[in-house]
Amino acid sequence: MSISSIHPNMINEAMNLKGSDTPEVGMVATMFCGSDRWPMVCTEVISKTRVRVAMMSDADYARAENSEISMKVFSDDMLYTKNYFEEIPGRKEVTLSNGKTVRPLKPRGKIYTLRKNKRWIEAGHDMWSTGAVHFGYAEEYRDPSF
Repeated sequence: MSISSIHPNMINEAMNLKGSDTPEVGMVATMFCGSDRWPMVCTEVISKTRVRVAMMSDADYARAENSEISMKVFSDDMLYTKNYFEEIPGRKEVTLSNGKTVRPLKPRGKIYTLRKNKRWIEAGHDMWSTGAVHFGYAEEYRDPSF
């Protein structure tokens, strides 16, 4: 039996048992929701057990899928865009000690926490909730039967 003939929800359940890479800013991820899979990007690491994750834009997913299939972490030019960060109103650019000028940005996305069962789940949801995020790869699949 080939992997493609297995029901998508079974694939998602198997991946939920697999575990996940340690997240870092710019790392791609996949959110499993029922039989669907959604590509995501880590926009902030708050602590070892709290991260902020945003939905990956369709254009960035296509770019990653077509040019860098094994890509695990976004390059700065892909990450620091309006898709994943927003400028903080009233804040001016800051010059760092190395002379580089940066603009203060606020990361977009929802907070996910690492639970006892080793799954990254959106904050405020129980640990067996659907919508677990796995870091280290991005995949998109939308089950057409629903």
